[in-house]
Amino acid sequence: MIIIIGILLGAFTGRGFLTIADRHSRALLVTTSTFGALGAVAANQLLSWGLTVWGISILPVLAGSIVLPLVSIYGFYFGKNYFKKLRAGN
Repeated sequence: MIIIIGILLGAFTGRGFLTIADRHSRALLVTTSTFGALGAVAANQLLSWGLTVWGISILPVLAGSIVLPLVSIYGFYFGKNYFKKLRAGN
């Protein structure tokens, strides 16, 4: 259940970024979905405060599944630009 929440919120975060930036990238959606799931599970394991539903701490799961995909978006475009400059020889 935590993983599904993380995947959905990660994909929603990635889709929101792509809409705002007016870009299209399936690789970024897969990346944000993966990191959303990882962030949700990690936050649930590390933090246990706030509202609890079915043994899941909702606030840490929401925060982890939104913050880690944002970090992955930054890393995705940083790496993309780095390799683009590396190929150009600059």
